[in-house]
Amino acid sequence: MSAPAPRPVRPPSPDVPADPVELPVPLRPVATIDQRIATLLTIRQDIRDDVQALDGRPFDGRTVAVAFGQLSAIVDALAGIVLDLLVDERGHG
Repeated sequence: MSAPAPRPVRPPSPDVPADPVELPVPLRPVATIDQRIATLLTIRQDIRDDVQALDGRPFDGRTVAVAFGQLSAIVDALAGIVLDLLVDERGHG
């Protein structure tokens, strides 16, 4: 039995250098605290809405794809807030 072929490596995001120590500050305009709070409140409501929308739907490829897309958007928004916080901290530290 041969070893499986190696999985392709996803190229790094053009926004984030390979060495995070040399991360430019800021990468993008940093959101205000009020904007971050609004984003978090929106994420929380979106999650609740998504759960209700998917409840009772058949567990098939389409439902999984929808859920995965929604989860990816949530993770992206949260990562943006965490990145803002880290860039803020680095700029003031």
